[in-house]
Amino acid sequence: IRRTADRVVFLYKGKVQWSGSVGEIDTTDNPLVQQFFSASTTGPIQVIG
Repeated sequence: IRRTADRVVFLYKGKVQWSGSVGEIDTTDNPLVQQFFSASTTGPIQVIG
């Protein structure tokens, strides 16, 4: 994503949860975006398995 996009829109459960520039990914306080881009299994996104 970082190499191919200028902007990102993050969808979760069918709704836009966050949008911003690629550079803002690392500084957002949005817990969904933080969990997704850090590849964490703990956080607001439910991981099954």
